[in-house]
Amino acid sequence: MILVTGATGKVGQELVRRLSEARVAFRALVRSSGKAQAIREAGGEAVVGDLADEAAVGEALQGAERLFVLTNSLPDQPATEARLVDAAKEAGVWQVVKLSTSGADAANPPLFLKLHRDSERHIEASGLAWTFLRPNFFMQNYLDFADAIRTQGVLASHAGAGRHADVDARDVGEVAARVLTETGHEGRAYELTGREAYSLVDVARRIGKIAGRAVRFVDLSPEEGRRALVSAGESEWSANAWIELLGWFREGSSNGAAVSQDVESVLGRAPRSLDSFLRENVRAFGE
Repeated sequence: MILVTGATGKVGQELVRRLSEARVAFRALVRSSGKAQAIREAGGEAVVGDLADEAAVGEALQGAERLFVLTNSLPDQPATEARLVDAAKEAGVWQVVKLSTSGADAANPPLFLKLHRDSERHIEASGLAWTFLRPNFFMQNYLDFADAIRTQGVLASHAGAGRHADVDARDVGEVAARVLTETGHEGRAYELTGREAYSLVDVARRIGKIAGRAVRFVDLSPEEGRRALVSAGESEWSANAWIELLGWFREGSSNGAAVSQDVESVLGRAPRSLDSFLRENVRAFGE
């Protein structure tokens, strides 16, 4: 039995789909009865609750042998994940697969990355078998900009000329499914990237070419970027952390720009390309 947290997000949905197709027994800890019904329809078991609910966590861990850890980026993320891992060890889980982030092991990382590395260290010290999945930015994040691209022809962010090798979240979910159902991945930290690194200037140009319209990148100041994030629903804490992370990417020419072969080594195929993702979602950007 595999326990999946974060089962209804970008990565979790693909992981659940892959486990269901492979007829692997899985259970998800979800926050609502509606999400629980979706998990059951996919062929899994579901427990309604959150990670602060000890009873729900205990119920979800019963009989589980492997654990997929995916939680929200919040100030208490390391402590939340540590409690989950400790409970999993007590319940007899032997392997933990954590969704981390690219750059988690960087020197002097931004806050978002530091939180993940703090959690990784606790898992390493737990004595359990572990695998860390460290994806770069998700291609799906560009859909968050789709309305402004479609209505204004603008892709705006505090990103500058920083380059990053974005990865399709579906590839990350498929890697997670492989790691959770195969052996030989223990003690590995996989850097999950796409095929190439590019800046948001490049992304705007590609969207424009595929959608057949002019799209330009607008480089926001830190304060403009912070306001935009808060307006989009991010908390003040999260917006500040995002601006710090984006600043890290734009200031370091190599931060996030490395292209890894880890997706291909696990899946036996190349990762999806940015152009294929954009063509698949061209209507969102205003074809």
